[in-house]
Amino acid sequence: MGCVPDPLRRLSVLLGAFAFLGPGGTPARAQIAPKIPLQWAWAALGVDLDVEVRSFPIHGRTLQEARRHLAAVGPIDDDGTRGEALTSYQVGVTWATAPDRDGCRILRVRTHAQIVIDLPEWSGAAGASQGDAEAWGTQSRELLAHEGKHRDEVLRAAYLLVDHLMDQRSDDCVALTRRVRGLVEGAKDELDEIQDRIDALRKAARHLKRPGGSGPGAFRPEGDPGSLS
Repeated sequence: MGCVPDPLRRLSVLLGAFAFLGPGGTPARAQIAPKIPLQWAWAALGVDLDVEVRSFPIHGRTLQEARRHLAAVGPIDDDGTRGEALTSYQVGVTWATAPDRDGCRILRVRTHAQIVIDLPEWSGAAGASQGDAEAWGTQSRELLAHEGKHRDEVLRAAYLLVDHLMDQRSDDCVALTRRVRGLVEGAKDELDEIQDRIDALRKAARHLKRPGGSGPGAFRPEGDPGSLS
């Protein structure tokens, strides 16, 4: 008999399918967003993905000039903090309940993870000195890895919420609906706290002069019982 992977192991495999770096450790931004087969794999587990990666230009003849420009034009999160990069997210949740002989159960759950990653692109990188080009490459890879942590936590939350909600039962569907809404709000708060910790750890480690950011995401309880019927 084949071994069925547990939810966390399956999640680890899916997250590992997202590659931020190409051959030789070079940035490969095209690989940040999921390819169609990977989207299907997530959808089969109840998570619909919408990942968009956007670049914004920064200018300067030297890396020092480019960094000054980045400090002036970098993306601003919902708290008004300007950073070098930004991951914004929302997770929508829909579900349906069904009465049974023991009370009420969750019939099905789907989450929709919307993620937008904004990354800087230095227009003068091609003509820069070797030292500046290498330093910018290191900085870009660090930003990619940092924003990847934000993205992965959104996907982790969306996936585990489906798994957790499917286990819920109650004596009646009204009570079950209240419980689900409470769990969704709790998941939202937990995800936001995790994202804040990711930024705090990066700032404390002083990888870069200014930390990248994560826009406060929102779980939107879109669905009432029967909304997926």
